Amino acid sequence: MRTFTGYVVGAGTQAITVRDDAGGEHRLHASGSIAAQAGAMLGRRVRFAVEFSEHTETLTDVQLCVRSSYGLQAVAAPGE
Repeated sequence: MRTFTGYVVGAGTQAITVRDDAGGEHRLHASGSIAAQAGAMLGRRVRFAVEFSEHTETLTDVQLCVRSSYGLQAVAAPGE
């Protein structure tokens, strides 16, 4: 498990999209509760933990998922 920070730029029913500090966007698998949480945090900087997804089929196409027990933690208050 690794912890990252980034901006929430998208939220679907089973995935969220975050933008890292270098400007790269990453689509991460997420449970319904995490996706709903992300929907309320669009544009906010968050800290989150990821782990390998059980749906990873090959090591060259690794899928990551947001760890549900960790969730999304706001790094700064809205507008900061």
